[in-house]
Amino acid sequence: MPGLIKKEEFKDNCGFGLIANINGVKSHKVIINSIDALISMTHRGGVGSDGKTGDGCGLLFDIDHKFFADTVLKEQNIEIGEHFAIGQIFYNQDIAKLLPKIKKILKSENLALAAYRRVPVDEKILGEIAYSCLPEIFQLFIKPTEKDFNQEVFETGLIQARKYIEEIYMDDEKLYVCSMSSKTVVYKGLMLPNAIKEFYLDLNQENFRASTCVFHQRFSTNTSPRWHLAQPFRLLAHNGEINAIR
Repeated sequence: MPGLIKKEEFKDNCGFGLIANINGVKSHKVIINSIDALISMTHRGGVGSDGKTGDGCGLLFDIDHKFFADTVLKEQNIEIGEHFAIGQIFYNQDIAKLLPKIKKILKSENLALAAYRRVPVDEKILGEIAYSCLPEIFQLFIKPTEKDFNQEVFETGLIQARKYIEEIYMDDEKLYVCSMSSKTVVYKGLMLPNAIKEFYLDLNQENFRASTCVFHQRFSTNTSPRWHLAQPFRLLAHNGEINAIR
């Protein structure tokens, strides 16, 4: 019946957007502006009963290779060079136990693990619900082993390796690859948008830069909020029209 529904009052779907420097220049400003835009879309997602857990939000950046190379050198005194990829991993245990299997998979795709780090986070800002299911978060720094570097071959090997790594458990609750690429990296979780920068300490670093960022605030509909279901995914972010259980 006409008059019963006011379409302008219905905002029950995810919000997402993109900020980019059209000249491809990396800056910390792109990150700050993206987080501010994400915060402005808080109303597009649900909030848990603890008042601090969200349905999921996240950021997908182009990789700042200098930042990560400098960070690994500073933290571990390891030089990872110019050509490397980052695997952003959610895992429910210490990933050190899984490294032998991962290294074997990487070797089969002409790749090698140069280093890994536990992503620095501040767990105290999370709500009780998000904290109760918080995974360990790791970054794998992966290099090609072939002498003649080829970007397309490198990315293809990373895709193949990622699929084999996922098959170790075939369970996203135990092991989930947020991203594995030499081009992009994903930071996401069940925090509210205004807490993502406080949770992921990397995002506070002035020398953490990007030229492009996709940001997303999830409104969970047919599935309960999960860390791995937060968006952006590895290659896209969507507003719910693409609907799937997994």
